[in-house]
Amino acid sequence: MNSIEGILIFRAILGLGIGFITPLMNALVAEYFDGEDRSKMNGLTVGVNGLSGAFFLIIGGAITALGWRGVFWTYCLWRGFAHFSIAVRAIQRDFVHLLKHV
Repeated sequence: MNSIEGILIFRAILGLGIGFITPLMNALVAEYFDGEDRSKMNGLTVGVNGLSGAFFLIIGGAITALGWRGVFWTYCLWRGFAHFSIAVRAIQRDFVHLLKHV
C-alpha cells in the first residue's frame, strides 16, 4: 500500500492498538502490585511510554532507510516488547506469590 489513505488507515490502527494496550498495562499494574511496588511499576510504564515516543522521534529519520513501513514495524516491536516484559514480570510475581501459599 503506497497511498496516503493507506498510511493514515494503518496509523489509525496503530493508534487504536496503543490506546487499548496502555490502559491494559495500567490495569495489570493495579491488579498485581501494591504500595511502593505499584508506584515503581506505574513509573516504569509511564517512563517506557515516554521514552519510546522520544526514542522514535529522534531516530525516525534513520529508520526510514528501511522504508516507511520500517518505522511502524520498529515502533510496534519496541512498544510490544516493553509492555510484554512488564506483563511477564507481573505474572511471574503473582506465580511466585501463589507458590508461597501452596
